[in-house]
Amino acid sequence: GGSQKVPQSDDSAGVLTLRNHGVFAEYFPAGHMPFLMDVLTHPQMLALQRMCLGAEEIYFDHNQLLTRPPGYVGGGWHSHKIGGGYDDVGMTDPESYRRQPNTNLTICYPDGFEAEDDAGLKIIRGSHLFRDPVGCRSPDDDTMVRGWLEGKMHPVTGEPLVIDHLSLSPGSIVCCLSHGAHGVSPKAPDRSTRWSTLYCYKKADYETGLVLPSHAIPPA
Repeated sequence: GGSQKVPQSDDSAGVLTLRNHGVFAEYFPAGHMPFLMDVLTHPQMLALQRMCLGAEEIYFDHNQLLTRPPGYVGGGWHSHKIGGGYDDVGMTDPESYRRQPNTNLTICYPDGFEAEDDAGLKIIRGSHLFRDPVGCRSPDDDTMVRGWLEGKMHPVTGEPLVIDHLSLSPGSIVCCLSHGAHGVSPKAPDRSTRWSTLYCYKKADYETGLVLPSHAIPPA
């Protein structure tokens, strides 16, 4: 299943309680499939997270299914908040960004996907340094280009920020920091389901040593 299909706005039917205790496979597939748990705790996966987050001490945050069926209409542009006072506080440099708490979204695609009409991931490289989860939301590419993207330059390369429509071979993964703007392309009705699972890890604030609360139950 796809985790966004599960009702989650309130706990009127106990859905939120069930989700937070790992009962729904959509919101903690590693707790239901030993292979996915092996991936979550594999030394190579942990080494990848330490490299991406630039920290020796890393922490599990959450794991969920992000499958996309034929006819999926696509997902709008957005990024994810970190908390701890580091959201919507303006652009920063890479070194300062490395010192703040962060979360690394790691999405695994066993079958890969094409750039067009295949529920493929699209990202904007360098957008994480703007730390703007409220401002970078947009329903489609055109609105994003005419709005949030207009006039923005990559803080490191000096090149204009652009949308990158990824095309990935089977067995690929993508890592994206929480503040990185990303969206999902539509899925044509005549294509097969796009399977994927998300592993999220995080690190502490270098200044305070504090670790923000997890979004899911611990793997134990």
